[in-house]
Amino acid sequence: MILKLRSHKTTLLLLLPPSSTLQTLKEEVALALNDTAETPRDVSPDDITVYKRKDGQWVQLDQEEKGGKRSREATLEDLDIRGVGAGSTVEEDGEVLGYTVKNGLEEEQTMEVEAYPRDD
Repeated sequence: MILKLRSHKTTLLLLLPPSSTLQTLKEEVALALNDTAETPRDVSPDDITVYKRKDGQWVQLDQEEKGGKRSREATLEDLDIRGVGAGSTVEEDGEVLGYTVKNGLEEEQTMEVEAYPRDD
């Protein structure tokens, strides 16, 4: 699935299978931020917080509490993350996630994502 993530000024597109975990998503966001930075960055997955818009509000996606030794980490599918649908245009359709970066760039540290879809 294609995931679209936005911070205040940056939009990332990532390709991940539905069986990926939230930790995998955070690792991919950190890698994308580090690889695309004009000046070198060292963003850690632990610095990333991911948000999903639910009922018109942005809510933080937390890793599921592990109930026992055999519990597995929740997948994106378990968290009801669907991404941008097949055959849709990225700008006009599908789900948008948000992210913040602890100790990141000033605009990445708070969740100030515009309403989606935007009226330009």
